Amino acid sequence: NRLLKLCSIYMLEVLGLVLVSGLLLKKLNLVTLTVISLVMLASALVTLRLGKRSLHIDTSEVRAILSSFLEHKLILVAAAAVFITLVFKFIAALLLVPYCYDSSAYHLPGIVDYIQNQKIFISEKLVWTNAYPRNIEMFNLWNLIYFRNGLTLKLAQYFITLTGGLAVYGILREEKVKRSLSLLAGLLFITTPAILAQMSTTYIDTALGSLFVTVLYFLLRYLRGKSTGDLFYTAVLLGLLLGTKSSGIGYYAVTIGVFAVAQLFEREKLTAIIKTISFVCLVSFIIGGIWYVLNLVNFHNPLYPFKVGILGHTVFEGQDVGKSIMEANTPQYLRGKSGFFQLLLSWIGFNFDYLKTLDFNGKVKEIFTTMYDEHLGGFGFQWLLILFPAFLIFLVKRIRDRAAVRTEIVMAAILILCFIITPANWWARYTCFFVLLGIYSLIKLTAEAKRSVYAVLLIVPFILVSCFQGSSFDLWSTEFAVNSYKFYAKNYPIRSGYVQMYGEDLKNITRELSTSEKGYDVLCFGIDVYMFYFQGDNTQNRIKSYYDTYDMYLKNYNINTYEKFRDIVKANPSDYIIVNYGFKDLMKKYVQEEKGYDVRLSMKDWAVLYKKTN
Repeated sequence: NRLLKLCSIYMLEVLGLVLVSGLLLKKLNLVTLTVISLVMLASALVTLRLGKRSLHIDTSEVRAILSSFLEHKLILVAAAAVFITLVFKFIAALLLVPYCYDSSAYHLPGIVDYIQNQKIFISEKLVWTNAYPRNIEMFNLWNLIYFRNGLTLKLAQYFITLTGGLAVYGILREEKVKRSLSLLAGLLFITTPAILAQMSTTYIDTALGSLFVTVLYFLLRYLRGKSTGDLFYTAVLLGLLLGTKSSGIGYYAVTIGVFAVAQLFEREKLTAIIKTISFVCLVSFIIGGIWYVLNLVNFHNPLYPFKVGILGHTVFEGQDVGKSIMEANTPQYLRGKSGFFQLLLSWIGFNFDYLKTLDFNGKVKEIFTTMYDEHLGGFGFQWLLILFPAFLIFLVKRIRDRAAVRTEIVMAAILILCFIITPANWWARYTCFFVLLGIYSLIKLTAEAKRSVYAVLLIVPFILVSCFQGSSFDLWSTEFAVNSYKFYAKNYPIRSGYVQMYGEDLKNITRELSTSEKGYDVLCFGIDVYMFYFQGDNTQNRIKSYYDTYDMYLKNYNINTYEKFRDIVKANPSDYIIVNYGFKDLMKKYVQEEKGYDVRLSMKDWAVLYKKTN
């Protein structure tokens, strides 16, 4: 409980520091952040001193958890395997550049702009750079602004995910389940392949899921004990959840709604319920609602860039989320199928038609590996074979025995409703929180069984397999990175973005843009620009990027004519211009007419690097 409170307050303080410095003061730099941090630390120490509180940290629960390993040697084996896996993923997170597509396209480029301009503002990048609520990105910024490279970027989501595992442990402990089995629940959550695979990346989905289960931990504690402290932490974590991703609005509304209904069933006074809900909404909106206010001010749509409608009437113009995001990302194998069959095929985790085309090694790799944005099978073998069946058995048992527990009903209602309202809920990374339903059911059934050792014997092998599934992509990537270091470290900065992951052409571009300590002004057309940010150990290159259809709702950069292309180049004097092959002819015409740039590097079927002439 104390650890979860500490993690929550730490996240709240970091978010507050960055937002105050970047939004209010417009001084988002090391000096401002450090000074405010020291003032907050001094204030905390004075408060503790005046309150005569001890700084001693009670580690009895941690010691008790460690001693509980001895209750089941099999659990000790599982815990050891998970520990080794987490250490490996920690090392891989430090070794590998942030390599994921969405990270390079929009999660990370904007925060470098914030650092370079010392403020949070509308960044001229891909639309998603500005559209998402950006709480997790602010934690990434906190790491980046101090270390000035990609070294610690992936650790923000890594540690938030560990917090989620701790919250799952706490939920079972609140149900009086013994420590060893509660620990097993936490291990099951962390080793869910989709969660384990993504936790060491700069995505935000496992952070969202982990914050969600931590919300449930404090909410369920409040329903049992009516502690104001638990209510406060529920509100704080709901705010962090709300400001993480747009889908958090739905989870936020469902949680608040179920919470209110639960209090009505407890026959609380209406005035007391209104007071409680108002407190939670006020605190959480202050923490997480700022991004929606900024969207409303800047784009005239709080859920920009998505269309918002009520009863068929459009309230805010925008894209249709189903068509622009979900349908576009649905695998061919799932297209045209009903929601039920999409879900079933995803939970099974295999594309049978594709498996038929592979040899034995290919089949093994396809079945037993999980990527950071896994489309099929992200919940792992354990979901369909033991976790979901455990939920069904647990549900029947509770109905048969008429032994419904209020907190269990609240938790199940929130998880099921949030799963239902999630777009593309077949996609495991979007709904990773849902595994809590199966984990809770399985561990409760195990705790109530006369011979729980047999259940543990069944569970542990799934954890061991999931450790491999969830770290398989890191294993491959780390080997690739080490070989890249071995052969190329003398020729380019060791921390340069993307050079470990791709071919010699990108290494040459990265090397070219790493020769100045002061950095370069770089104009990009039609490419992901993150690879040019983390050069060596600085973030000095100043990047502007334009796409074919940048932003139909605000900037309207639809570069479909030479005149528009020329105007952008003239308005942005740059040391280098990089164009992909969609813009190659426009740039060639510009050089012929306007001069000023020569070809520096040309990459087959990818892009051309132009350098400004003296």
